[in-house]
Amino acid sequence: CLIFYNAVCTNLHSDFFSTPIYRADTFFLPRFTERIRDLFEFSREQLLEEVRLFFPNLHPDDRDNFKKSIELSARTLEPWTWKGRINLLLGKQKWFQAISRPEVQSDGSIMWDGIMLDITEQQAALHERETTEEALRQSEEHLKTAINSAPIILYAVNQEGIFTFSEGQALELLGLKPGEVIGQSIYEIYKDYPDIIENINQAFTGKIQTYKSNISGSFFEITNTPIINKIGQVESLIGVAIDVSDRKFAEAALTATLDQIEYQANLLRNVIDATSNWIFVKDHNFRYILVNKGMTDSLDKNFPEIIAKSDVEIGLLEELAFGNPEKGIRGFRTDDIAVLAGETIRNLENVVTIADGTRRVYDTQKLPLRNSEGDIIGIVGFGMDVTERRQEKIQLRESQQFLKLILETIPQHVFWKDSNSVFLGCNRNLAKVAGLNSPEDIIGKTDYDLPWKVE
Repeated sequence: CLIFYNAVCTNLHSDFFSTPIYRADTFFLPRFTERIRDLFEFSREQLLEEVRLFFPNLHPDDRDNFKKSIELSARTLEPWTWKGRINLLLGKQKWFQAISRPEVQSDGSIMWDGIMLDITEQQAALHERETTEEALRQSEEHLKTAINSAPIILYAVNQEGIFTFSEGQALELLGLKPGEVIGQSIYEIYKDYPDIIENINQAFTGKIQTYKSNISGSFFEITNTPIINKIGQVESLIGVAIDVSDRKFAEAALTATLDQIEYQANLLRNVIDATSNWIFVKDHNFRYILVNKGMTDSLDKNFPEIIAKSDVEIGLLEELAFGNPEKGIRGFRTDDIAVLAGETIRNLENVVTIADGTRRVYDTQKLPLRNSEGDIIGIVGFGMDVTERRQEKIQLRESQQFLKLILETIPQHVFWKDSNSVFLGCNRNLAKVAGLNSPEDIIGKTDYDLPWKVE
């Protein structure tokens, strides 16, 4: 929408200039078209009566520019052009572009003949475009910053394998700068890397390719994605190469560590399985988390039948697990609770019925299992089968008692000495003859210490 108008400005003097200037707020509009109401929402009569209605409605940011443009045209008599906003009634706002030609009148005033164009829609479209372009620019800047801050390479190649894009911090690892390879052939740059060439060719068949490659000593995980046009042809490739060198070296170190841990675990397993004694570990819930072969063989069970189970769940009697005061059985649980509280427990005679039904006696020691911070996380137990040794002790004690009974019964005098002729013992008949109260009184004495005469 446009209007034609005449504007007249009177010749005034200013304290700031030595030559006459023309102030824009002193001009009036002697002639304009009927379209003025459509544009400014003022009636023709209002503007003819008081042209100053026009100026307060100029957008504050455009008033100074409006005045300066009028004054410049008045001084130079160059065509007046101006573009700005005018605030209308009801809060509306429009953009206008004014184009006019100045002409000095006989009375010294200046008249401009021209047009004013309503460019609101064009400005809105321009603003939207500029906003979009700025958002796109910022987005591109953010993307570029992100790409150049991350250990990756983002690239694109066309159908001929020519780089059309190349960005990313990881380019430094290859001695390259962002954009340096644009216009060069990927087939030429990476001719010494058959895996790269092969995967590029595969991607140009329409398949997404992901692989790993060692380029100049750096390990990359690379993905090539084909860009397919509307007729199904691959017109370019987008590629992402992620620097995984740290991960690769970490994986190698982890593999080495795991191998070492596995070796140590196997060594430990071989050591603890080499003994027939029991070796076991329980957790806070009194469940087995490790047992050796000696224990599984004694109970005739395999590892899965014992791991994560309690004493009762692996077939041990409840009175052995929880105790029986009437039978004088303390119970494994009592010892386990004490160990979790920080004590070390030794039970010289733990009686257990094993798989073949026989009762075995174990000398058992339990101590706290602590982590690297010193916290108690479980119970470590060692059980030595002392059944035979205990039986031998019983038999020896019974044999000694039987021999003592014989010595006390026979009428002969019986004694025994060491190599220095010191008495180690005697029977009761000899002690009586020697005037001693009991056979034990002779121990450590010689013949010269006794009340008889030595001949």
